[in-house]
Amino acid sequence: SSLSYQIDATRVEHFAENPMIDAALSVYVQQAREKNIPIDVKIDLPNSFAAEIDLSLVLCNLLENAIHAEESEEELLRGIRVRARAPNGSIFLSIENRCSHRIKLSADGLPKRSSNIGEHGYGIRSVLLFAKKHGVEYYVDQKNGWFSLLLHLPLPKSTDNNL
Repeated sequence: SSLSYQIDATRVEHFAENPMIDAALSVYVQQAREKNIPIDVKIDLPNSFAAEIDLSLVLCNLLENAIHAEESEEELLRGIRVRARAPNGSIFLSIENRCSHRIKLSADGLPKRSSNIGEHGYGIRSVLLFAKKHGVEYYVDQKNGWFSLLLHLPLPKSTDNNL
């Protein structure tokens, strides 16, 4: 019937089992597409975990940075990749975007906040705060025309009830 077709057609795309992460991704995937930035998302995370709110905020900030960065790339060279998985008690998240110029890193190993990127510094600050609060390791890399940021978030061993 045409009604079930309409319902299917309006069904929202899902990117992650975790509702917080899924909501964050939906917003920015939509934004990237509207700006003609190819975005490729593969997420395999628990549907709930202790740091999910903080992680989804960091994800929002980093995706905003990535989209902002891609807007200054030539259309044919644009691209964003988001990957997350949770093997044996920790979460790995990586966000990569195409980048045709060298990015200068500051002493903390994250991109320098230069004046011309303005709000870009926000994502970087959020990573530092997140890392400090949750014992997260982060690693930045730039090769083959891609800039990537990898986060490693250890998950608490036991799930006790004092959430």
